[in-house]
Amino acid sequence: SISNLIIAQNKKLNVRDGFVIQVYSNVNRDEALDIHNYCQDVFPDVPINLTYNQPNYRIKIGAFHEKLIATRFLNVIKKIFPKSIVIAEKIPIIALDE
Repeated sequence: SISNLIIAQNKKLNVRDGFVIQVYSNVNRDEALDIHNYCQDVFPDVPINLTYNQPNYRIKIGAFHEKLIATRFLNVIKKIFPKSIVIAEKIPIIALDE
């Protein structure tokens, strides 16, 4: 079935369905870099991703397997970035050392 093909493809790519928190989406590169650096300082242990998809720069924080956990973290982030939202996204599967 199609769902089995998608699961097999995701295993090859080492990604799975998950959630991230988007804190910024705008065309201003300098502002995006400033916010990215700020996020790295405030959340040093959380993955932070800056992407450019013409014409917007986007900053996404975290890699959550469950929407509930992402939403709880969103409540913390909204104190700093009130327009933040949780979005569904493919997130990396982290292999554990054996």
